[in-house]
Amino acid sequence: VKCRLQVQQDAKVKLYNGPLDCVKKIWKNNGALGFYRGFWPTFWRDGPTYGLYFVVYEFFKWKTLDEEGNSSMSSLLFAGGMAGVCTWLFTYPFDVVKSVIQTLPDNAPRQEMSMIYQFSTNYKLHGTKFFTQGLSACLIRAIPANAATFLLYELTLKFI
Repeated sequence: VKCRLQVQQDAKVKLYNGPLDCVKKIWKNNGALGFYRGFWPTFWRDGPTYGLYFVVYEFFKWKTLDEEGNSSMSSLLFAGGMAGVCTWLFTYPFDVVKSVIQTLPDNAPRQEMSMIYQFSTNYKLHGTKFFTQGLSACLIRAIPANAATFLLYELTLKFI
């Protein structure tokens, strides 16, 4: 729903009059499966990367320990920011393909909804640059967002 509304933002003809209208039209045209478009790219974007996310965080947290084996707030923020950046570097192409699939028209051929089709077609047409458009903005956002996430994670663990 979010992706479809975002893509129509600059369109001259609006297909949806808000989130509820979008939900109704997806349900009407595609049924429940319409809400699962892009499942596999989302799976490959999120599944393996959560493991990577925590491994990278723990690695940088470990590398920035002080002499007594403690982490400062700045080292936790740094480790969290690095976890976000490293994770997005790995997963961003899957996010691009997910968004492409989720915003295809309802009458798009079934083969175009395939992750493999989108990777190969867009690579042939646009090269690797297609899969990195918008990455810099994503990485800039990832630093404070993930730094704050992991700092709150650590503070929560202390209060539990």
